[in-house]
Amino acid sequence: MRYDKLLEGRNVWITGGTAPPYDAYAQLFARHGARLVVMDADAARGARLLESLNGVGADHAFLAGDPADPDGIAAVCEETLERFGAPDVWLYAADLYEAAYIDEMRAEALDQMLAVSVLTPFQIMKVLARPMRENGGGAVVFAGSQYGIQGMNRVSGYGAAKGGQFAMSNAFALEYAADGIRVNAIALGASLPPIGDDLLRQSGEADGPDFWGTVQPFPRRGELLEAANAALFLASDMAGYITGETLYVNGAEQLIAHNHHFPRKDRVLP
Repeated sequence: MRYDKLLEGRNVWITGGTAPPYDAYAQLFARHGARLVVMDADAARGARLLESLNGVGADHAFLAGDPADPDGIAAVCEETLERFGAPDVWLYAADLYEAAYIDEMRAEALDQMLAVSVLTPFQIMKVLARPMRENGGGAVVFAGSQYGIQGMNRVSGYGAAKGGQFAMSNAFALEYAADGIRVNAIALGASLPPIGDDLLRQSGEADGPDFWGTVQPFPRRGELLEAANAALFLASDMAGYITGETLYVNGAEQLIAHNHHFPRKDRVLP
């Protein structure tokens, strides 16, 4: 195993993640030798990503497909299978986040978050399960959120969507373990995008150790590259005996009990 080329020669699909800083996944996987097929909604961003990857590893491809459109992206996946064959690795990095108290949340926003986090990966897995099995297996990694496991105010809708994704990824791991398909997830915390950006806006605090030290044990904000490193590990042969696992990438935030993320909602109900 070459530790500088952990995905050498692998056919890797990435759903979502074309815009900085979310392109950290694609940039890192390409440097480790993957041949990338990226699917996302914005063709212009996809073109810019391919340009940035020019000369990094193998030839890469972008196909336009909206993660908020489960049926549409399933059709794109069928086309991708015909052109590139079954993936050795599939990373689901698409995300949609809208913060709101539940009584203020738009029904449309909840529908969209559920589509992106649950319905679309469900449809894609339906397309990929058989060809990945026939290809001898592979690795699936979900870029999830710890708030699919733990609660926090103003993220009930997002947490419900990510919780569904978390449960689904565990079920996939059980269903396809005998076929050599490993299914794992990373759980991002409050300091990482998208919640970290919203947290800073809501709090009005400066991005520094005095703030992040109240949110998590690590007194600094996390970086998307650190999430990408964890995803790379789970996608590679280094995690060859790991499935059904969720790896926290959150500065140990899950170990503490607090509610400092957002100010308490002060209001008088009618």
